[in-house]
Amino acid sequence: EMMAFPSVLDVIADEDRDLVREKMRQRLSGEIGAIEYTVRAIRKNTTQMVMDIRSVRTTLGGKAAVLGTVVDITARKQLEDALRALALIDELTGLYNRRGFMTLAERQLTLVRRKHQCLVLVAADLDGLKEINDRFGWAEMSSPCFPSKRPPRVSRCWSTACTPTSRPGTNGPGPPTRSR
Repeated sequence: EMMAFPSVLDVIADEDRDLVREKMRQRLSGEIGAIEYTVRAIRKNTTQMVMDIRSVRTTLGGKAAVLGTVVDITARKQLEDALRALALIDELTGLYNRRGFMTLAERQLTLVRRKHQCLVLVAADLDGLKEINDRFGWAEMSSPCFPSKRPPRVSRCWSTACTPTSRPGTNGPGPPTRSR
C-alpha cells in the first residue's frame, strides 16, 4: 500500500503525523541517528492499523536521507491488548481483578501526586460470588452483570445474594455475610 504514496506521511493517522514529521526531521538533521517507534496509520479501506517504524540516518547521492522499515503490527497489538485484559480483568464479572485494581490505582496515585490533586476511592465488596459459582457452575455465571443473559435460577440467586439489606423500601434477604 505504502509504495503508491510519495511519502510515508500520507498513510499516517492525523493524530500521529506531527510526531512522524518531527522524528524524520531529527534524523535528517543528525540529532538522532536511529529510532524505533509505533504509530497509527490508515489503510486504503480506511481501517486503522498500528505500524512499527524503524529507521536510520544515511546519505543518498551526497544528501541526508532516512532509510527505514515500516511493519504492520496490528494483529500483534490486538493480541497484546487481549492478553493484558485477561491478566487485569475478571472474566466472570468484567471487573478489574486484584492485579488490575493495583495497576490502575498505582497509575492514578502517580497522576494525582504529580498534579497535586486529591483522590477519592470508592470500593465495593461483592460477597457470595463463590457460593453462586459453586452452586450453578461457571458456565451459567458467565454474564452475572446482565440478568437478561442469565438463566432465571441464576438471576434469582444473584438477586438474593446481592440485595443490600440496608436499602430503603426492601425487605428481602440480604447478601451472604462472610465469617471473619
